[in-house]
Amino acid sequence: MLVKKTAKLALLLFGLLPFIYCILAVTIVLSDESTTGLLFLKILTYISVPVAFVIYVIHACRNKYIVKNQKYLWIALLFVGNIFVFPFYWYMHIWKASRSVEM
Repeated sequence: MLVKKTAKLALLLFGLLPFIYCILAVTIVLSDESTTGLLFLKILTYISVPVAFVIYVIHACRNKYIVKNQKYLWIALLFVGNIFVFPFYWYMHIWKASRSVEM
């Protein structure tokens, strides 16, 4: 049970990583500090967005609780507005679904 919850939270982190990077980058640039410390986070962000996109699309395709028309809509939304849609899809179909099954 803990592994599933940890994996779900890690998937959320992958989806939120671009926002975290933007907030840290703006904070560091506004404080006139060196941005070389953000290089690792930048590389991790560039890797995590496509990986999270693929994971979310695979999950949307395999999720039997989403109607077929909604699957196409979710896939299109994930493609067009991926970093903005990741948290919403995660909450509605990954986190909430697991909570309703557990109860």
